[in-house]
Amino acid sequence: MATQTGLRNLPGMKHIAVMIVDDHARVRQGLRTFFSTCPDLRVVAEAANGEEALAWCVLARPDVVVMDMMMPVMDGPTATGRIREACPGSQVIALSSFGDPEEVRRALDAGATTHVPKDSSPETLVEAIRQAYRGRDATIPRPGDPARGGQRSARRP
Repeated sequence: MATQTGLRNLPGMKHIAVMIVDDHARVRQGLRTFFSTCPDLRVVAEAANGEEALAWCVLARPDVVVMDMMMPVMDGPTATGRIREACPGSQVIALSSFGDPEEVRRALDAGATTHVPKDSSPETLVEAIRQAYRGRDATIPRPGDPARGGQRSARRP
């Protein structure tokens, strides 16, 4: 079920509006909890599948969408493409458990700004969010994978 969370406002601070999309409620809760410790991030919406994500993206207009790749109803790569069409100002980070190169490629081809493996540290994911917001590729390679080195660059509108 999709939810919209409360907004935090610190005087003079620009927040990066983030939407979390994952079919596992515990993953969403963990990310939301960690992101709440980052003064520049604000979770504006959550969704359990790509269909909910698309609906929330149109309403909440997040700066960055953290998108699981393997979900029911509508998978991450499909949702990424639809979100990039409906909300071109929203950057998408592809988040995956297995690092399946085909799924990652589908997400990047659909318009994801970058890919971060789920086993990355929370700090790494936060840095990827900040980089995506700035329109930079922050793909985190798995050990042994060649670095992509800025192959994809998304610019903020």
